[in-house]
Amino acid sequence: MLQIFQTQFIGVLKQIKEQEETIEECGRALAQAVVGEGTIYIIADREMTPIASAIVHADKTNRIEALDKENIAIITPADRVVYFTSYSSTGDMVMVESLLERHITVIGIAGNDRVGIDKMCDFFINTCLVQSLVPTDEGERIGLPFIGVGLYVFELLSLVLTDILLEYEE
Repeated sequence: MLQIFQTQFIGVLKQIKEQEETIEECGRALAQAVVGEGTIYIIADREMTPIASAIVHADKTNRIEALDKENIAIITPADRVVYFTSYSSTGDMVMVESLLERHITVIGIAGNDRVGIDKMCDFFINTCLVQSLVPTDEGERIGLPFIGVGLYVFELLSLVLTDILLEYEE
């Protein structure tokens, strides 16, 4: 079972890597906030909630903050929002819409299961997780690594952001 999980997990990471152009565009959007007067806000819901804390603690720019959906009134157009949720169809479309109405750039990160925030956000990165990775003998599936995949996506964004900021300093 472990080998199946590892093989499937690596396959998901490869699918995410294929979104390199979108990831680079997202990195540029994040860099605009860091270079300007903005802040990068991490909003995570459902199973993705622990991601916000991990990202903020690893932040080297001191410009990333976790934020609850209830406090979005403090976000300005100079800021960027990275919104993590399990599936595109279960994302908080009302919150995303209210941010977009206020001209705030939103990067959505979720498994693209059905139409939802993937069509609303300024940028969308598909985690490629729409079902558990490992089939059982009983015909069920288990092993759904939302947090691991979400952190991988943010690490890719962070690498692009760092590269852009280094070029900006030169």
